[in-house]
Amino acid sequence: MKEITLDLTKAKNYIGEVYTDLPQDCLFNKVLCGAGGTHLALKNDIPYIILVPYIELINSKVKNTEEYTGIQAVFGDITEAELVRAFDSDCKKFLGTYHSLPKILKALDKSFSKKAKDFQLLVDEAHMLTEGDDKDFMHNEINFILQSYTEFKSVCFMTATPYEEESIPDQLLHLPLVKAKWSTLGTTQLIAQKIEGKFNDYICQIALEHIDGRKKGDPFFFYNSVEAIAVIAKKLIESKICDVKDIRIIAADKNDAYLKRYAHKDLSIESTHDCRINPKKITFVTAKAFEGCDIIQEEGVTYICADGKKKHTRLEIHTKIPQIVNRIRNSKYKETAYLLYTTSFTKDCRTKEEFKAFIEKEMKDTKEALEELNTLKSDKLKSYMDNDKLDSDEYLTKDLEGNLIVNPNAGKRALSQWASANQLFYYNAYDQEHITNVKPKSTLLEIINNGEAIQFFQPPSGTDKIKLGGKATNFKKLCLDYIEALESNDNEQRKFIEDFNNVLKEARETFKNNVIEHIKASAMKQSVLEKRIEVQNKTNIHLDSIPMRLNLHKSQFYALKDIKAKLTSIYEEMGINKKAKASDIETLYKTHKTVKSGVNGYIIVA
Repeated sequence: MKEITLDLTKAKNYIGEVYTDLPQDCLFNKVLCGAGGTHLALKNDIPYIILVPYIELINSKVKNTEEYTGIQAVFGDITEAELVRAFDSDCKKFLGTYHSLPKILKALDKSFSKKAKDFQLLVDEAHMLTEGDDKDFMHNEINFILQSYTEFKSVCFMTATPYEEESIPDQLLHLPLVKAKWSTLGTTQLIAQKIEGKFNDYICQIALEHIDGRKKGDPFFFYNSVEAIAVIAKKLIESKICDVKDIRIIAADKNDAYLKRYAHKDLSIESTHDCRINPKKITFVTAKAFEGCDIIQEEGVTYICADGKKKHTRLEIHTKIPQIVNRIRNSKYKETAYLLYTTSFTKDCRTKEEFKAFIEKEMKDTKEALEELNTLKSDKLKSYMDNDKLDSDEYLTKDLEGNLIVNPNAGKRALSQWASANQLFYYNAYDQEHITNVKPKSTLLEIINNGEAIQFFQPPSGTDKIKLGGKATNFKKLCLDYIEALESNDNEQRKFIEDFNNVLKEARETFKNNVIEHIKASAMKQSVLEKRIEVQNKTNIHLDSIPMRLNLHKSQFYALKDIKAKLTSIYEEMGINKKAKASDIETLYKTHKTVKSGVNGYIIVA
């Protein structure tokens, strides 16, 4: 494959600062997200058909009417007749989903004035074409693009995700690879942590810490599970961590009813464009907006959530991360992104050579099975075949006439992930506190598999667990939070803890200024602290009579050892199971600590 460099060293931020059009008849790696590639195709005077994988990418442009006009969006219920009218009215810019290409071509066939050869084709987010072997993701649509793109005047397959020749679909291997060369490139630190516990609990904890100010900025959770998002949103709202108005969920419109039913009746699906108009405290983003969309929210902080227990949330993180990390275009925190994951594609996979051999064998077996299927003479016999299996087998696809054929691009997606995992993208260091044994400039594979375990995030515990609806919590952690609240004079936190556990309130009222000492002396065990309170309360009942029985005189020196022994004896006579301490004496008398003839003791002041 021929490789060509596109010189953008004179550009500050955007391709359009140097060129009036995108390179044609090529695979174009623009290297940077937000480099203005789609913008250039929409704004120049050249007729373009632009294809993107998701509707949200279209909305992010079409709704920005200050920037773009004269665009015909192609998705949903738009008819061929409407498209024919748009073509014949000399509209130059058509922005549609991958799904829309068959409808566009049919409309061009019926148009009086325009044909496919009158338009350049831009296939945006072209790394998605490697996913044509994933039956869960636009398998037929991607294969249709690969089989019909030559009908246009020229084509540009554009992405910011690195290409590897062996992962490129066979239909594109003859095209040159054009790679942008920029003068300076910033790097994003990737802080990655493998989550061993309940995945969603960590997300709730991060949201809480942003809400109460322990973490700066507004969290954006890139999490491809509406089900999980609904659970998290419901917990945050019901525990009063935030209100409905504080949460934004960017997902496919079809999920609106689900969120209303399982999260909150007042939650609604929103778009990336809404971030620019009305920033919110917490935002969840599904795959609908992982690529191509411009998110504008200066306080946005990026969290990539890859729960390997859910197939659709694994993200195939190796190809998605380069797209997600700079999705929030103007974030003041864009130098750092956080990845929370449970499993890694690379750990579970064969070696590259073994995997390629496996793919070749599967394709050979599929071809032989397809040949046998085509020898069947009876249509009824063919109908007995397992159609679900045929529709889901990644090694099969259909040609333009709808006939089953071997998918020439089977396995490309996995090879693309492998290649991406070995590209240098990120730095994996965070201050002195979170340095791993990974080299300062690392591949994603090294970050995930070779680094020391970074515990940057923790699950809810103590008062945080209570706030998030936990019914029980570790008493020691609760005590530590309580001591911190007392030492920092955080009365709101102190009252919250006391309302949850009355023993600590009783301890403060009983021991007053010595409460921290008594909590620590109880080893932060609730039963021990309760016993100490009981003993102290018994002591308090006899508080007036104890000084009389001790009979200590003003201005006299008393050895500490002698006073404690006498006071312990008095406790025993009163039925108080307690050994006397120096603090007991200081409670009963105003004293002056001193040493006389090498003996520790007190002079009674009053």
